[in-house]
Amino acid sequence: MAVALPSMRLRQRRSGATDRERRMCEAHCRVLHRRLVQCAPGGIATCGECLAGFIGASFGNQHCRRPGEERRYREDALRHYPTDDMESSNATDNSDMSFPPPPLLLPRRDVDSGDGDGDERRRTGGRVLSMNAIAIIVLGSVLALLLAAVARRTWREWREQRRRRRLQRQGLHRAFAASASTCAGDVGVNCVCAACLHASASSDPTCALCGSELTGAMAVDVSTQANEGGAWFAALETPRPALESDGSQRPGSRRRGLCALDAARERLELKRCVGSDGRVRWIRVDARDVLARKQLRGTFVTARDVASAAVTPLSCSSFIARAEPTSGRAWRPAQDVVLPASQFKPSVKRLLRTSRLPFPLKLQWFLRESLRLSDEQGDCNYTIHIHREHLLKQSMQLFLTAPPLSLRRHLRVDFMAEPGQDGGGILREWLQLVCHELFAESLGLFVQTSTSAEPRYWINRNAARTCRSHLEMFNFAGRLVGKALLDGFVLTARLALPLLKHLLGVPLSLRDLQSVDEQLYASVSFVLEHEDVEELALTFAIAGHELEPSGATLAVTAANRHRYVDRLMQFYLFESVDTELRSMLDGLRSVLPDTMLHVFDPLELDLVLSGRDDIDVADWRQHCSVRLVGRDELNEQRVVSWFWETMSTWPQRDRRRLLQYVTGSSGVPVEGFAGLTGADGLLQPFTLQLIEPLCGASTVLPYACTCMNRLDLPMYETKDELQQKLRLLIDIDVTGFNRQ
Repeated sequence: MAVALPSMRLRQRRSGATDRERRMCEAHCRVLHRRLVQCAPGGIATCGECLAGFIGASFGNQHCRRPGEERRYREDALRHYPTDDMESSNATDNSDMSFPPPPLLLPRRDVDSGDGDGDERRRTGGRVLSMNAIAIIVLGSVLALLLAAVARRTWREWREQRRRRRLQRQGLHRAFAASASTCAGDVGVNCVCAACLHASASSDPTCALCGSELTGAMAVDVSTQANEGGAWFAALETPRPALESDGSQRPGSRRRGLCALDAARERLELKRCVGSDGRVRWIRVDARDVLARKQLRGTFVTARDVASAAVTPLSCSSFIARAEPTSGRAWRPAQDVVLPASQFKPSVKRLLRTSRLPFPLKLQWFLRESLRLSDEQGDCNYTIHIHREHLLKQSMQLFLTAPPLSLRRHLRVDFMAEPGQDGGGILREWLQLVCHELFAESLGLFVQTSTSAEPRYWINRNAARTCRSHLEMFNFAGRLVGKALLDGFVLTARLALPLLKHLLGVPLSLRDLQSVDEQLYASVSFVLEHEDVEELALTFAIAGHELEPSGATLAVTAANRHRYVDRLMQFYLFESVDTELRSMLDGLRSVLPDTMLHVFDPLELDLVLSGRDDIDVADWRQHCSVRLVGRDELNEQRVVSWFWETMSTWPQRDRRRLLQYVTGSSGVPVEGFAGLTGADGLLQPFTLQLIEPLCGASTVLPYACTCMNRLDLPMYETKDELQQKLRLLIDIDVTGFNRQ
């Protein structure tokens, strides 16, 4: 190495030198080491200028010595390593300028002398400090690991507890299913609804699926297994009683004024058949075979199941959402619709097994699958911040710009400039307000069906003229429907039966045209029933649209009238709303797989999505939690009785407004009031809390805590005063959150 050369020469010269010269040489070596380090910070390298000056200063080489170098090097040497007679004077002045000896230039015996003891102490002290630092780091790491383990265990226990609480609703469905075979109350027998053939799952005197009265001719005793099939068909053949309409009945009541018994029969007969080739086809099974064999009662059947059953041809048409990856959607006869089994998620086997279960157990399975989809996205919430003045516009923008999978998380809503915190009530109110604006007639996206007994919502075929961003709106509507199904919320707007069939991919028939427009259906029925249709002067064109090429010049005759009806149904139920329907289905599929819904039939999906129509006061009172003040229980019980007596006399409209004020939603879940939920979808019963205001009950209105489904009711003196305050409460705005 470059430094070794002067070192060897110095050691040779130092062997015959005096002690002073040797010490001076050692000092020069130290200075040289310091100079070399300063010249080459990256490593000890040879500096020719410093090396030449060192050699000239130390050994008298005049031609290498620069001016002043000898004196400067000697002063540095005497200052750092003085002689015996100058050591006492120079050590004090320059004690802080000592440099460690270079290990390459000094022998070991010189390193251990002089300042070597101080260096050894410094090295020993550093070693002790290093050991302390290591011990602190180890202890800190162990403590951090312990804290992490405790936090992880606590988080797992909290998550499992939260999951068990969310599964309370599934446990409710088990009890719901256990009571499905028995109907108590006024009926007193095992009941089957004659309108929809749905076994009643509660003690209500009305059918949970269609709302028909389970009294008289509309209730059938199927208490014995042997009499089951005959009793059900006796219900089918029972004449339908006239439906009465009163002021207390909701305008959108699901009492079937249409072909209720025909819809019930169709609900039983239409099946998805899984063939031996692994492909799924639509078939129609005779209803008597369905009633006689339990394996045929699901929406899915196998080819083996129907081998001995009476299978009849389908006389309806259906559109297929996605037969091939590139084929898109088309309207085609239902018997020609063939889908691969791989298109159904979860597997066809699971759907086949689940569809055969009673409705409450199917609903339990659906909620469990929905919970699994939500848990896959973690426990974090998806929060949207909106202004109440721009509710629909901001909600649509946030839903459409959000990643689809993030909508599977639990949704939270924050109304900006309002103090309320979402514990479930704000979310339900937001959903109610969004539905009100989305399905409003002024927006023009949906139109109410002209069915007088059952107005529902169908897609407006002129939506492109009334709304510029109508496709985005329909995509948002699909996502909203999917989110409501995923989280178990109730939509206050009821969809028309053909639209529900489109969501499920179920074949549509001429009867569905009646669900959209009764007058049009009556005209079509007249065309089919009369031979002399030429007198009507009809052509294959309607509303400026040709049903066939050159349809404006093609007259409708007795020979082609059936084709005319098919083209008319195709236009009204599919072609006129094709793009809007496609956008809505895409929005639904972005939130949850639509094949999860295939275990339900259209009537069951309507019940899951929109809940019960009528508010049953008996069910409300049975599943209500009452909290008394505890001072005068007799008077407090009297106030509670006044409240329920008032609810019994109120019409359905007023009951729904009060329920909306307390819970944030005017709808009742499919399980009834036992299925009311609070924060994060947890069960939270309706609570009636009696209070004694300091300023007197007569000056205070009842107020609600929507997150807890709680109504704080002051202790009024008389029943008339209680009714007056409740009436005043529902007549004012029942939305919004404030501190008053």
